[in-house]
Amino acid sequence: MLSFDEVIATTRAVRRFTAGPVPDEVLGRVLAAGNAAPSGGNTQPWRFLVVRSEDGRRFLGDTYARCWQRYIEGNALVAGVPPAHIRPRMDASSAGHLASHLAEVPVLLLVGMAHREHPLVRTGLPGSDHPVFTTDYASVFPAIQNVLLACRAEGLGAVLTTIALLEEAGIKAHFGVPPEVELVALLPIGWPKGRFAAPTRGDLEQVVHRDVW
Repeated sequence: MLSFDEVIATTRAVRRFTAGPVPDEVLGRVLAAGNAAPSGGNTQPWRFLVVRSEDGRRFLGDTYARCWQRYIEGNALVAGVPPAHIRPRMDASSAGHLASHLAEVPVLLLVGMAHREHPLVRTGLPGSDHPVFTTDYASVFPAIQNVLLACRAEGLGAVLTTIALLEEAGIKAHFGVPPEVELVALLPIGWPKGRFAAPTRGDLEQVVHRDVW
């Protein structure tokens, strides 16, 4: 059993996975951890769609690859570097590896957020009739963090991604996600290739202010 401190200190983005299956009981504990998260007003807006079928993973893999291409080209344009020069470097990265091998990851977890009506709506979702209350996002991401931590405690690797949501409408249509649910993340989950280690972080005193800024 890992200590709490070790789980926190060694939970990092994992983008390279083996093809080994994730047992139902292990995945069940991970999802239960996500469902135990706190939420504003105990609204529990998270929704989990577990994709394990070959067809579903292939669809998400193809979608992710297209979105990755758009992401690279967009970054290249911002940086003023032609895509032909930036593509090899990005493809060789762990993020590029995931974009090429997403369909091989044994579990792809789509995380959705169920919209709710609220009198204090501060913003709206473009192209949608469903208002978004800002605390909904603050309520769903603790569930995602619980999933990531539970994966680490189980020896699983995972990573929070959002690139595929560039084609959210197509994903929702393919999997029958109802219109009132907004997709907010895609988490590949599986047994990692390589070892866990503490991710690089800045010095704590550079981000902590005491009493005044």
